[in-house]
Amino acid sequence: MNDLKYALRALMKSPLFAVIATLTLALGIGLNTAMFSFMNSMYLRPLPFEDQSALIRVFRATPGNNDGDLSAADFLDLRSAEAGTGEFASMRDESTTLSDKGGAAEIERSLQVSTNFLDVLRVRPEIGRSFTSRDGIVGGPAVVIISDGLWKSRYAGSPDVIGTQVRIGGESATIIGVLPAWSDDGRLIRDAALYRPLRLTPAERASRDDPWMKVIGRRNSGVTPRRAGAFVASIGERVARENPKTDALASWRTRDLMGSTNNSESGKVIVGMLLGLSACVLLIACSNLANFVLARAIERTQELSVRSALGASLLRLVRPLLIESLLLSFAGGACALIVNAWCTDWISGEAIASGGSAMEFPVDWRVLGVAVASSVATALVFGALPALVITRNNLNTSLKSGMRGSTAGAGHRKMRHLLVVAQFAMAMTLLAGATYLARGAGVFINHHLGWDPEGVAVCQVDLPKSRYDSAEKILAFQRGLGLRLRSLPGVDSVAVAYSFPYGSGMGERPYLVEGQQAVAKDREPVAAYDGISPDYFRVSGGRVITGRAFTDADNAASPRVLIISESMARALFPDGNAVGRRISRGDLEKPEWSEVVGIAADTTIATFYSKPSPFQVYHPISQAPWQYSMFAVRAEPGALKPVLAALRPAVAAIDPDLAVENVETAGRMVELSSFDVGMLRQMLGAFAGLGLFLASLGIYGVIARTVAQRTPEIGIRMALGATVANIRRMILASGARLALVGSAIGLAGGIGITRLLGSVMPGLTPSLLPTVAESAAILAVVALLACYLPARAASRVNPMDAIRGE
Repeated sequence: MNDLKYALRALMKSPLFAVIATLTLALGIGLNTAMFSFMNSMYLRPLPFEDQSALIRVFRATPGNNDGDLSAADFLDLRSAEAGTGEFASMRDESTTLSDKGGAAEIERSLQVSTNFLDVLRVRPEIGRSFTSRDGIVGGPAVVIISDGLWKSRYAGSPDVIGTQVRIGGESATIIGVLPAWSDDGRLIRDAALYRPLRLTPAERASRDDPWMKVIGRRNSGVTPRRAGAFVASIGERVARENPKTDALASWRTRDLMGSTNNSESGKVIVGMLLGLSACVLLIACSNLANFVLARAIERTQELSVRSALGASLLRLVRPLLIESLLLSFAGGACALIVNAWCTDWISGEAIASGGSAMEFPVDWRVLGVAVASSVATALVFGALPALVITRNNLNTSLKSGMRGSTAGAGHRKMRHLLVVAQFAMAMTLLAGATYLARGAGVFINHHLGWDPEGVAVCQVDLPKSRYDSAEKILAFQRGLGLRLRSLPGVDSVAVAYSFPYGSGMGERPYLVEGQQAVAKDREPVAAYDGISPDYFRVSGGRVITGRAFTDADNAASPRVLIISESMARALFPDGNAVGRRISRGDLEKPEWSEVVGIAADTTIATFYSKPSPFQVYHPISQAPWQYSMFAVRAEPGALKPVLAALRPAVAAIDPDLAVENVETAGRMVELSSFDVGMLRQMLGAFAGLGLFLASLGIYGVIARTVAQRTPEIGIRMALGATVANIRRMILASGARLALVGSAIGLAGGIGITRLLGSVMPGLTPSLLPTVAESAAILAVVALLACYLPARAASRVNPMDAIRGE
């Protein structure tokens, strides 16, 4: 208790030091805790379902996709053989419209689930009932279960909602239940508001060509994960033997459901990287404070010498220093929870701004444990080390020599220099990562991408198969909406396509060239493909270099035609004569030959997470229409906002029950596609800025301390004729050496972080050398500025006063 009181009095005598130390630790521990909260929320926090360890996810692995979904026929095969192993359920997510007598139509996220889906998860409705097997019969009464969020927001939490008639995607349905709030876990269910029973038609039940079912399961008690995995794999092997055309290269595997909810490898790498870099900030803070504590301990050498002479043991000498460090650490840890809350609120707000939903960051025992562990670790790092160093001195010798607190030995200076070097090494790593992202984003934005989003409004429409079950109906809708949009004031042109390059990538297919030697399966040239309307290039800002664009005459009744990209034409037709040649999708058994009628300029998709395919193929959308499509409208100057506002009403005028998504300007879509990169850039910039500030503060403290120690020497030098410039150059050089050594050591970390970012975001292509050089230059400037003030103070020393002081 006496030691605690002594430590408190010591800190109260140095309030500025206590405040700076607490704030520094609050920022370092708070950032580290916030990044752990991020990881905890996404990967560590258990799913809310009963006995979640028994839940598994089933994947269909192929050479092109290791985490693929199952087809309806695959799922039915699994269900038919599940007895004794567990129970399996499926789901498919979509967007649809919800309307009723009580409110306007809204777009909601919907899940079509097998009737046992909620039973597998052990989720029971808060009110009403769950699905039964009768609800999955085709042609039976349509029913729906709603989420707690929708119940409260649209129906004010009224229990009378059960039995309410609503229209979902234009079809009437009855609300039969409301799910509990705890079941709405975004990692699995993705904020679904509507749950509808999956009703498979005979054609869908027999289909293996379209794997779209996400399959989960619950192992029976006594069934080990290995046994369940072997069972699923055996069913997959049987399906592959019986259906070699569709499943010869496919295999089935399982993973625990918790581990499969966020299976993005790039996401895991980024979260891990952020946690590691936040730890660098914390280490910089710790090393900075270690320097301050070491300086304070040096000043107390005389006191420690006296206490040692009076019989104090080594533990008795070190204990007050450790308690002082613990007090600072726990004060910083308590304030760190505020920093953690601020950081996680910011991340959640950014997620909402990007078009997603709010993220939850519960402060559970894991987060509190990390905060406490970080506080204790920092106390040991910046408290124990200086304490042990100072007690290694011969205190009796110090007492006999009358050693003053303002001086220190070479060992102490070396320790303080090593801490500064470590700070700059870690700051170099942080700064290199932030610079890489900033330069990469700049290169991407300034690079000619082959399209122009200026003045373009877009929207997405997903036509329900129940009402748009033929190509004729789909094309009729597309033509009708196109005519209505073209009639709007200020509209220049309208296009429809599977995808536009403003943020969503196109799928890829293998292709064959007529007349060229056939290549082995899975080794054919692969190209991104898109179905487009005749005005596609006019709207997107692309261009056809050779040949012609599509016309209305390129329809389902006319011969198949294609437009290919310039890179694809050069690679597949080295003679330079691609127009008039024929290519087909990579199916040797049933090739579908199409004539190349044009060569288009290369385009780059607005995404950082994948290298866009250098080959692109465009075909008329009228020759292969999809239920899902995007409409883009190029507006005349000044007409973009009214055109954007008119998109939803234009769709509603044709079909009021249709879901219209992502009604945005093309420029906004580009921003959203790079939103997470911008967010990551801000986070790394904050880490680098804080680390750089702490490192500069550390070198300032060391140089200022050095100047104080060398004041007599500086006075003698000036008395012997040294100029002000000589003194400033000497002091600046001592600081620059520390920064240079630290930057050189941190070069390896800087190169490593840039390579890591490049592997996760191959769309970023800044040059490594300018990135590292720019980071090193920033560090050098900051170091020189931090050293300038002590150097200026040193150059103003009065030689006579300095010598007289000795």
